[in-house]
Amino acid sequence: MKTLKCLFYSCILFLLLPTFSMASERGEGERVLFISSYSESFLSVPEQISGIKSVFDPLNIYMDMEYMDMSRFNNDTNLQLFYEMLKFKLANIEPYDAIMVADDAALQFALDYQEELFAGLPIISLCINDEHRFQKAMDNPYMTGIMEITDSLHDTIVLAKAMYPNATKMMAIVDNTLTGQGDQKQFLSEVQKFSELETSFLNASEYSFEEFGKVLEAVEEDTIVLYMCMFNDKNNVSMDINQAAEFIGLHTNVPVFRHSIGGVGKGILGGEMVDFYGSGILAAEMVVQVFDGMPIASIKGVAMSPAQYIFDYNIIEKYNINQKLIPKQAVIINKEIGFFEARKKELIVFLGVVLLLCIIASVLAWDNMKRRKTLHKITEMNRKIEYQASHDYLTQLSNRFAFMKQLEQAIADKKEGAVFLIDIDNFKGINDTQGHIYGDKILMEIAKKLASLENEEVVVSRHGGDEFLMSVYGNVQKDDIAKYAHRIIELFANGITIENQENYVSCSIGISMFPQDSTNMEQLIMYADTAMYKVKDEGKNNFIFYTHELNKEVADKVQVESNLRYAIKNDGFVLYYQPFVDVRTQETSGYEALLRMKDYKISPAVFIPVAEESGLIIEIGRWVTAEAIRQLSDWSKEGLSTKTISINFSNVQLRDEGYIEYLEQLLGQYKVDPNLLEIEITESILLRKTDKVLRFLNQIKELGVGLALDDFGTGYSSLNYLTYMPIDKVKLDKSLIDKFLMQDKNTFIKNLVMLLHDLNVKITAEGIEEAKQVSQIADTVCDTIQGYFFSKPLVVDEAKRVYNKVWKERCEV
Repeated sequence: MKTLKCLFYSCILFLLLPTFSMASERGEGERVLFISSYSESFLSVPEQISGIKSVFDPLNIYMDMEYMDMSRFNNDTNLQLFYEMLKFKLANIEPYDAIMVADDAALQFALDYQEELFAGLPIISLCINDEHRFQKAMDNPYMTGIMEITDSLHDTIVLAKAMYPNATKMMAIVDNTLTGQGDQKQFLSEVQKFSELETSFLNASEYSFEEFGKVLEAVEEDTIVLYMCMFNDKNNVSMDINQAAEFIGLHTNVPVFRHSIGGVGKGILGGEMVDFYGSGILAAEMVVQVFDGMPIASIKGVAMSPAQYIFDYNIIEKYNINQKLIPKQAVIINKEIGFFEARKKELIVFLGVVLLLCIIASVLAWDNMKRRKTLHKITEMNRKIEYQASHDYLTQLSNRFAFMKQLEQAIADKKEGAVFLIDIDNFKGINDTQGHIYGDKILMEIAKKLASLENEEVVVSRHGGDEFLMSVYGNVQKDDIAKYAHRIIELFANGITIENQENYVSCSIGISMFPQDSTNMEQLIMYADTAMYKVKDEGKNNFIFYTHELNKEVADKVQVESNLRYAIKNDGFVLYYQPFVDVRTQETSGYEALLRMKDYKISPAVFIPVAEESGLIIEIGRWVTAEAIRQLSDWSKEGLSTKTISINFSNVQLRDEGYIEYLEQLLGQYKVDPNLLEIEITESILLRKTDKVLRFLNQIKELGVGLALDDFGTGYSSLNYLTYMPIDKVKLDKSLIDKFLMQDKNTFIKNLVMLLHDLNVKITAEGIEEAKQVSQIADTVCDTIQGYFFSKPLVVDEAKRVYNKVWKERCEV
């Protein structure tokens, strides 16, 4: 069985070897001290050390071992001698980087002498039985570890009841050693689930071994016997586990069950037992995480150890136990089996390893990058397996469930504090351009930054996606909370380097306070969310405290959305038309169609964002398209000369998969020349630069419809867009006109126009409101002008009156 486990863990270590190699590059030569309260020959100790070394050796981590030998010398004199010896060694050798304690007594020693011997050192425990002692260690900021507790005791008792359904009693063999005391507490906790059985202890420390043998011989056949711990009798005579198992087997007339390592094959039946090799691996991996820079306070303790069933075939036969009750995956010792059957699993594992090595070799030869991605996925998978239900799989922070539970308890305890909802600004753009794996790496770095704020009063959690939650507890004022918010924003001031690429991100923070704002945890998060979206609306990269006035803004948005839905169903929209003026001919050359609501005096600057946020813009956008094409058809039927109409297109409308087909159908239905329709897009669409966007724009061009780039100069303006996007016209934004023309810096505009003309792109100057701007624009050789200096947006009848107008008096002022 040990050979099988070695092969299995060797496979895992082989897969993780590149990761370990990379880890070793960070620095070699870390030193670890391993302390056991037993001797080096105690049954569990070699298994623990083998598991630990399987992780440490590839990373060149050095480990010393010290043994307290408490199973033989369980007294204060031995403890004092060990303390003095260890104190002398620590004072005269190279210091250690971490401490590992392998059982209850060793952990208690570390707790008692932490400040004197191990001050500031991370301490990782394993195979701890006493839940109170383990919790005390978990409350210590320098400690984490693994309990020996599994469901083994419970599962072993359940199995014993199945084998002996007529049993009315259950006795546990224990002693008064520290380990035995932990076993007693564990047994008392577990037997509450089996009230139908009369339970008691058989305490070896209350008898001499000769007396105890007679006590065991008197145990009746309706009794389930559990061997938990039996090292010392009342005369302090000691036995090891195998000696105790032989002794118990000789003096009992019923099969004896056991849920911990050792003794099986020496006279007892067996049961479900802790896998000490696996526990060693888990504890060693915690040490490696500390050496890799993770704060030990963020490494949560593991409450369950790996386990397996082991039984003695001789005892099964002796007591005629129904073998169908033995779990299928159990290890059976002392059973004679054939050569191939005995090595069946080893052969399967061996063949699997050979196949796996062939696949890995092929992948390495084919593509080194694919190998890295595969190893990354394997590493991520291993981490996910280790995560507790209360922690986020990606960031290692507390998840929403754990956060809410802690917040609920704080509110119940009448504590004061604040809830932060932290949203990463523009994170979707990172995922869209760099990929989700890259985005996940940024999230992990952000989580590390936020985790640095954690202490006894601050808890950080991942809410989901690119949102994080943080709570601050204590008697804090708004000024104190604001300082935390500033610290969070400062954390984002420096870039995040991923794969040698610098990434600059910011965050928007909404804050609610309790009990001032609410004592309902869901409402507190909702209030923080409301405040966060207010930050988004006002430019991001800031924080806002929730106020009840913010609820009114949310209510206003809901009302606007309701009005939009009413308008969709009841013909509640109308198009206004603002003319374009040809700079050369001074005539009206076309119109921009601008959406208004008939029954509500709501600005487009208010209702358009709500329409986009709610998705209603898709249906509204189709209405605008149909109305503009119908108007072109009407003017054509009236015999008016051909002029273009431009309509605005939201990036949300990219979700409208059937828009191109709908547009083509309308053009055919109304027999409108596609060249008379122009679609205005914004730079936010171009930022995506995805195949979907390029395909969409090219499909519009293939129909013959024009494309204009609106608001050029307001955002991420780049002439590079025009080298790969099929743009016909650029509209210079009012802010660009104001900045350069009004300051008599029209040389920049002239140069920009020349560059755009070289790219065969026409230029419209929009937002012209003053006479001076007209002459300056004319000097820049722009193609068309638009603005309130010429005309405000007009209803269709008024737009028709200026259809053939020459704007000479306006162009020559």
